[in-house]
Order: sequence, then structure tokens, then C-alpha cells
Amino acid sequence: MVCNVILRKSGENNYGGRPYSYETDLDVKVDDIVVCPTAGGLTYGKVVRVDVPMEEIDPRWRDKLREIVDFAPEG
Repeated sequence: MVCNVILRKSGENNYGGRPYSYETDLDVKVDDIVVCPTAGGLTYGKVVRVDVPMEEIDPRWRDKLREIVDFAPEG
């Protein structure tokens, strides 16, 4: 499944910016907090959309989608 995630802002507990598409086999739901790989390393992200059709993903990026690592630890 492909989902859209907004990333946590550096040094804050807020999430924002444009959504990024990630693949996952996890049973994620909107508003779940997950661990996402980025160019700068792992960070937390908030799921804002699930079951994104592959047709909506830019063809140039379809084979480059990263995979959500796990759910973020609670706390």
C-alpha cells in the first residue's frame, strides 16, 4: 500500500509541509505516527492519507518510493 505522510518539523513536535509518498505493509491509519527514512536519516511522520492509487504517483518516482520503517514508539 502507498500512503502519504507529512514529516515532523526539526526540533519540534509539529508536523507539516508537503506530503511524501511511502510504501508500507503495516496496517496504518490516518493520524498514525510512523518512522520514515529521509535523505537526512530516520524521522517521524504523520500519516495523512492511505491507499493512494499508484496512478497518482509521478512515474519518475514510482520505483524510488521508500518504505515506512515501523510505527513510532508511544510516549
